[in-house]
Amino acid sequence: MKKKIISGLCFLLFIFFICVYIFFFSGKFSVSKIQILGTLHSLTKNEIISMAKIDMTKNIYLLNSNEIKENIEKETYVEKAVVTKKFPREINIFITERTPVASIPIKRGGYVIIDENAKAIKIVQDIKNVKKPILKGIEIKDVKLQDIIQISGSVKANDNSNSETDENIRNLTKFIKQISALNFLDNISYMELKKLDDITLTTKSGILVKFGDINNSEYKCKLLNKILIDLTTKGKNSGTVD
Repeated sequence: MKKKIISGLCFLLFIFFICVYIFFFSGKFSVSKIQILGTLHSLTKNEIISMAKIDMTKNIYLLNSNEIKENIEKETYVEKAVVTKKFPREINIFITERTPVASIPIKRGGYVIIDENAKAIKIVQDIKNVKKPILKGIEIKDVKLQDIIQISGSVKANDNSNSETDENIRNLTKFIKQISALNFLDNISYMELKKLDDITLTTKSGILVKFGDINNSEYKCKLLNKILIDLTTKGKNSGTVD
């Protein structure tokens, strides 16, 4: 009787392992669909699928979601990737892109394109490929993609102390973030930022704007937008706004 019970248990265990093997390796649960979600501007869905490096023949239960996420986030234009499995055979990938907002000249040559958080997205050599506006008065020596840009200290206000420079860099990042949120940067070709208490802007139509310091930047940008629209309506494409 005992031997029959043991034999029965062994048989059931054998059947169980056979079922597990079939479940994971039969191909019935291999990935059949990859869904890319999120608003894309710089990347295509096919590019993201290629970055993900998903083995379509592998059982969805055996795929490592973190590995897929890490593969995608190596791309500098990707800020965040969220990977989820939708059983039985679908992978969903939600993408948050970094949005390029401006470019900064690099001391050794070329330009670094940055996002609103001053993180380096891409390095280009030809000025035709930059994302305008170009931020002048800032000196950058070394660039590491996906990291916040390191300014060599040419941005200043009243003195050259390290604490003052660090504060100005934080203010610069905040300034860029504020005005990019207002879609104001789309109208600007150049920004002179050597002194944050005396910023000047040049519009795409050639109008020079004496912006002043970064205080009340949101209010100034909204007011300036109205002024520039008014000047464009009147056909004025040159001059100075103080």
